Amino acid sequence: MDDQPANVLIQHDQEMCDTSDQALLEEMSDTSDQALPEEMSDTSDQALPEEMSDTSDQSQSDSSEQLNYPCGDLFDGRRRDYTTICIPLFQASIIGDWEAVEKILAENREFDDDLLGYGITEHYDTTLHMAVYSQNIKLVENLVNRMTNQHLVLQDGLGQTAFHNVATVGDVDMAKVMVQRCPQLLTIRNKKDELPIFSAGLYGKRNMVDYLYGKYKSMAGNDWTSHDIESLFYKCIEADLFDSALKILDDNNEIGFSEIWNARLVLYTLAQKTYVFKDMKSWKNSSKY
Repeated sequence: MDDQPANVLIQHDQEMCDTSDQALLEEMSDTSDQALPEEMSDTSDQALPEEMSDTSDQSQSDSSEQLNYPCGDLFDGRRRDYTTICIPLFQASIIGDWEAVEKILAENREFDDDLLGYGITEHYDTTLHMAVYSQNIKLVENLVNRMTNQHLVLQDGLGQTAFHNVATVGDVDMAKVMVQRCPQLLTIRNKKDELPIFSAGLYGKRNMVDYLYGKYKSMAGNDWTSHDIESLFYKCIEADLFDSALKILDDNNEIGFSEIWNARLVLYTLAQKTYVFKDMKSWKNSSKY
C-alpha cells in the first residue's frame, strides 16, 4: 500500500491539533477512561463517534416509514409459488444463470415482468438483489433492461436497494449500468440512513468509493450532507482507504475536520494501524532500539 496518503493525513491532523507530541503520546498510551473517551474505546464502533456511527431513533423511524418493499404475495400462504418460483429464481440468480432466470420468467407469464418486482426471499430480496452477488454483469444488464424504475428502487428488509448490494461487492461496471438507468438509486438510504457509498467504504471497495464519490460531491442538500461527508471520511480511514480519505479531506476542509476532537479521533484511529507504517524507513530505524 502506498504510504504517502497515510503520511499526508497525519500531517493534516497534526496541524489541526494544538496538543504537543508528548501530550498526545501520553493520552494515547493511557488506558484509563479519563484519557480514552468511551466512544473511542468501544470496539464495536471502531472508534467512530456515536453520533456518526448511529443515526437517531427518530431518523431511523422516519427512514423506515418511507421504505419501498417489493410485493410479498409469493409468501402469503401459497407454498406452490414459493417452491416453484422463489427457490428456482433465487438459485439461478445467485449463480448468474441468465438462461435459467429467463426460463422461469417465461413459465410464469401471468406475472408478466412484474415478477421482477416480487420478493423471492423472506427478507424481501428481489431477483436483482440476489443477481448482484453473482457479479455477472450480463445477467444484471438483462434484468435492469426488463425492469421499470419502480422495480429498481425496491428495498429489502434492511431498507437496501439492489444498488446498495452493488456498492458492497464493488463492481463499478455494474454500478454504471444501474446509475445510468436510474440516477435516483444514488440517493436512497437504508434503515440506518446510509447511502450506498457507505457500503462501499465499509467493505473497503476503493474503486467503488472513488466512483461514487465523484457522483455525490456535486450533490447538495439532503441528498449529500456534511454528516454524510464526515461519516464517509472516517469509514475510509478505518478501511485503510487513505488516498480516498485524503481526497475527501482536501475537497471538504471547511466542514468540521479542523475541530481538535475530530483531529484526535483521526490520529487515534491511525495509531491503531501500526501495520500501515512498518514499511517506512523511519519505522524500521526506530525498531532497532
